[in-house]
Amino acid sequence: MTSEQTSLFEFWTSNPLVAGMERTFGALADAFGWGPGRELAYAWGELIAASAARQGAQAEYLLTVTEAWRKGTERFLEQLAQMPAQGERVESMVSLLRKWASAVDAAMHEAMQSEQGLEVTARLLRAATHQRQQLQKAVGVASDSLHMPTRADVDEAYREIQQLKREIRSLKKAARAES
Repeated sequence: MTSEQTSLFEFWTSNPLVAGMERTFGALADAFGWGPGRELAYAWGELIAASAARQGAQAEYLLTVTEAWRKGTERFLEQLAQMPAQGERVESMVSLLRKWASAVDAAMHEAMQSEQGLEVTARLLRAATHQRQQLQKAVGVASDSLHMPTRADVDEAYREIQQLKREIRSLKKAARAES
């Protein structure tokens, strides 16, 4: 080894910052061995597929909503066209807005209560729920690999702590009653 190589080697082996980085990232590299790495890649792949499915369901839902708005606006324009023949007129901007909202609301209600509207809404909700589950799965795999508690673990620990606090209170109360 040359003197320059020796000093660099000593720097990497004796510097506390480098040693800390090695401990931190060395353990991380160990935690993401082949097994957990593959599991994480699989979980991320499922998350990506679930996200794509949710986006597709969202696009379908938005098409249904857009079509309902279009139909509602057409009805509104038809109502406006019929008003002069019936001797009616729009008195204010608020009444115009109310007529428009009424027409669009009726069209939206029909669209969302139709078989297609219910199916599209159900698909969107199922896709969003599935995406959320896949996200939780991916986070769980990463948490396990890093030996970090998941939210469920923390919630369970919190419940246990609360239960223990209740037991301690009841024991203290019983001890005070006996004395």
